Amino acid sequence: MRCVSIGQLTFGPASLKRLLTTFDLDRSGHLGVNEFVCLYQFVLALRNSFTTQDHDRSGKLDNCTQHRTHDTRHTHDTHHSHGGFVGNEISLALANGGFQLSPQGINSVLSRFDPNRIGLTLEAYTEVALFLASLR
Repeated sequence: MRCVSIGQLTFGPASLKRLLTTFDLDRSGHLGVNEFVCLYQFVLALRNSFTTQDHDRSGKLDNCTQHRTHDTRHTHDTHHSHGGFVGNEISLALANGGFQLSPQGINSVLSRFDPNRIGLTLEAYTEVALFLASLR
């Protein structure tokens, strides 16, 4: 299966087609300069939110709650849950990406995109973001 790289990121054909279709705003079948810039900025923003929240550097965003450590890098109190726990990598990445979802909303999305709860790769996270963006 052939893959295409955008911004040093590799996407499979299905994800690439969804990205191109989403950003082909005039439905011409081609991306103009402005459409490409929007696509590129979207992909880079997703990569940044993904890598920022992939705390264990596993290449996947995990869906398990972690104990809060004394690490001062994680000081965004709006993302912390009660009782000394921080949210999972997926919910934090989605929030950083501008998608504020309830726990029920996240569970609903994950039942579709991560049914086995093994975590989201960057490509799967991109699919989730495209899906959520299409609902706006």
